[in-house]
Amino acid sequence: SGGGAGIQADMRSFALLGIHGLVAVTAVTVQNSLGVKGFHEIPPALVAGQIEAVASDIGLQAAKTGMLASSDIIEAIADTWVAQ
Repeated sequence: SGGGAGIQADMRSFALLGIHGLVAVTAVTVQNSLGVKGFHEIPPALVAGQIEAVASDIGLQAAKTGMLASSDIIEAIADTWVAQ
């Protein structure tokens, strides 16, 4: 990754605003400054597990989403958020 988008860019923005951002990875991309060449979706259950792990330890106050590659990922995130 070229660092100009996605999680890396989000974390830089959060830091500039004095926000401690937490991450749940939904996909791994193959990209550079010219564009996205491909991606691999993380299984929805693993995405939900990442959110549950952080929520049970640190808690959740707000969310910012990025790449949501499928309706299954969206559903897993929504269900996990509601459960918190």
